[in-house]
Amino acid sequence: MVSRRGVSTPVLALLLIIVLLIGIAIGYFIPRPGAVETVTAPAATTTVTVGTALPSEIPFGVIVSRSGTWASSGLQSEVIAKIAEKDINDFVKALGLNTRFKFYFEDDETNPSLTLQRAQSLAAKGIKVIFGSLTSKQTKSLAEFANTQKVIVMSSASTAPRERVAPPGGYLFRITAESSTPDSKALLNVLRTLGIKYVVTITIDDTYNLAVRDAFVKLAPEYGVTVLLNAVYPPDMKDFSALLDQMEAAAKPYVDRGEKVAVFDNGWQEDLTLLLTQANARKSFLLNLQWITPDTIYPADVVLKNAADLASKTRVICVQLTAPDTPLKRRIVETVKKEIGMEPDIWALQAYDAAWVLALSTLLAGKYDADAIKAAIPYVAKMYWGVSGNTELNEKNDRKSQSEEIWAVIDGKMTLIGMYDPISDSITWYHPLGS
Repeated sequence: MVSRRGVSTPVLALLLIIVLLIGIAIGYFIPRPGAVETVTAPAATTTVTVGTALPSEIPFGVIVSRSGTWASSGLQSEVIAKIAEKDINDFVKALGLNTRFKFYFEDDETNPSLTLQRAQSLAAKGIKVIFGSLTSKQTKSLAEFANTQKVIVMSSASTAPRERVAPPGGYLFRITAESSTPDSKALLNVLRTLGIKYVVTITIDDTYNLAVRDAFVKLAPEYGVTVLLNAVYPPDMKDFSALLDQMEAAAKPYVDRGEKVAVFDNGWQEDLTLLLTQANARKSFLLNLQWITPDTIYPADVVLKNAADLASKTRVICVQLTAPDTPLKRRIVETVKKEIGMEPDIWALQAYDAAWVLALSTLLAGKYDADAIKAAIPYVAKMYWGVSGNTELNEKNDRKSQSEEIWAVIDGKMTLIGMYDPISDSITWYHPLGS
């Protein structure tokens, strides 16, 4: 029996077959641990020995944000992680394996310092695998911890350039694609289509948003767009009066002479809600302009709940990585909506895939060992198709690529208006807005 980095070849073959069968819903039978059985797959019969080193309980840590600026996604992620935990254990039970997965939840309040503390607390309990809908800033706080303590960390929401978050490779994985450059190109394509040549940009001081800002400002001239203001504001800012003064001062000369100007609110849902309501309170002309936002706004449930009329007035446009429409996605979306009244964003949905990739990798490793699980993850991710599609990773331990949807708030609702293809750098429009 040949072994590669702690993963036996027969077990690898068996588990990868299982992963494929999950995606296409073909019946299967897997032997109990330690037994030598004949496993019948389509057009093939293989005899394998399954490892026996798995504990009766396999602990995973799940870090979520129940409060702070990432709370909406954090709440969704917690519900989805619990769905994944049940689905995974149902799967393990069906296999007849004498083990179960147990998820231990921690709240970091969208505070990167607390993210690290919560991870350290989980590791102190012997937990070697941690995942969650972690922003780039939160993920960055765990990079050194993951690599020095040899704890697997998988983020479903970090999309800043890898170099801004963690060294390539190692024990930190991201099941979402880097999107700061695709986000920027998609939004600049939107502005070009709408004939807008000037933009006022404001950015929250966050690792991912700053990466989007840098990419956007660098690429803008290639799309014929001039950035009139490039301002940064602190997280948890509540009074945007001074910032609105700057935005109005930068935009007014161009608006007065009849130029088309856009507002790029490069922040999060709570920030956008406050900006819109405070701009409305002062009767700002900014509300007559087109507003664009990055993928941190979708699905805009907070905005629509508190400022739907203003978001419609400014036709807020955002981009978002896609998840294919499948029965699995529909089941999860409906469950989350029923439990907390929100439609889950892509970051929360990808937490489901993170849980599955990590669980299957643990089963594939045959033991609860970080190095063995780390070695198995690329194999499983390449073969796995989940709620967000295929999760194949690149050499940096990040997801390879994803296309982006373009959404707009129209008549108080989020409406899909187009699809951005990063390969052709073009948009296929579904709505007259882009005509």
